[in-house]
Amino acid sequence: MRFLNLGCITIILLAFVTFFSIDYPPQDVSASTHDVASNQSVNYPLNPYKESVVESSNKVSFLFVGDLMLGRHVEKLSLLYGFEYPYKNISTMLQSADYTVGNFEGTVPSKHKPTEAYTLQFSFADDAFHQAAVSGFDILSLANNHSDDFGIDGYENTKNLCSLYEIVCTGHPSAVGEESVSYLHSNNETIAMISIDGTDKLSTTSIQKLLTQVERKSDLQFVYIHWGDEYKLYNNHIQQTLAHFFIDNGVDLVIGHHPHVVQNLEIYRGKLVVYSLGNFVFDQYFSDDVQTGLMLGLEIDKNDMQITLFGIESIDSPSSPKLLSDDKEKKMFKRIFDPIDRYDGVDVENGHIVIKR
Repeated sequence: MRFLNLGCITIILLAFVTFFSIDYPPQDVSASTHDVASNQSVNYPLNPYKESVVESSNKVSFLFVGDLMLGRHVEKLSLLYGFEYPYKNISTMLQSADYTVGNFEGTVPSKHKPTEAYTLQFSFADDAFHQAAVSGFDILSLANNHSDDFGIDGYENTKNLCSLYEIVCTGHPSAVGEESVSYLHSNNETIAMISIDGTDKLSTTSIQKLLTQVERKSDLQFVYIHWGDEYKLYNNHIQQTLAHFFIDNGVDLVIGHHPHVVQNLEIYRGKLVVYSLGNFVFDQYFSDDVQTGLMLGLEIDKNDMQITLFGIESIDSPSSPKLLSDDKEKKMFKRIFDPIDRYDGVDVENGHIVIKR
């Protein structure tokens, strides 16, 4: 058992409940969904550049998780056991960071119809969205290939619910521009969260223009991107080329999602690239890899960024992740840290990385 200090709060997780074990058939799913919300008040102007302020003594903390999908069998489980079911093993950690961030890959259309098994037009219930807010999510990315599953009306209704539940929404399903960015203010610094859908061809010219504008307005820039090949344990060439492009243009941290599995890490020019966090909550049960994910804890002070990685799994508690055992986590870390374990500031044993600013 390890300890995570996020926002100067030490979290001790004493026990994890194995809820039940069910043998579900394989699901052929093209992407995943992360629904996020906040139990703290976030005020921002109603314009594409959204802003949020956190008061903190000397550090600001983040928790990034992977794909969250709240429809199909996850919705059935939630109706049976309560909409808090997906978070019951991990809610303390979700609520402890100044900002908990995730990818909402789907929509909450004005008229919800449960998504049928094996189908890919993701619709989620308002109650599921609200529970994500109660459970601790603060920043929601809409930059993915499912946030327009119900057209512009579904996308706009989801954004309206973000405002209602005080979530900072960032990103667009097809465009890269002002709507891709949220500004977070803490300790006299501004952090830019840039959400991008990279599942289709991107214009590096548009991205470079945006990054130049963002760098003028912020002290740190994080890219949170939907990209990569599904079910592949290592990044592809396009991901690496884009990651290097981001960092060459001033980005300080790159975090990916979409492949449904945890991918490798890379350090490029002193900056960290996490190619895929894998699934967080999903109704895929056909392999251990799709039921295993990664959470990234981040603490920022004036000198460096302290990163702690946490393995999670939902093998014995379907669609409800809990922390990995030490043995399983060490096995995961050995694989994903392999390219970077030679660098200073990298502690493979404890999943810890220090990035100097």
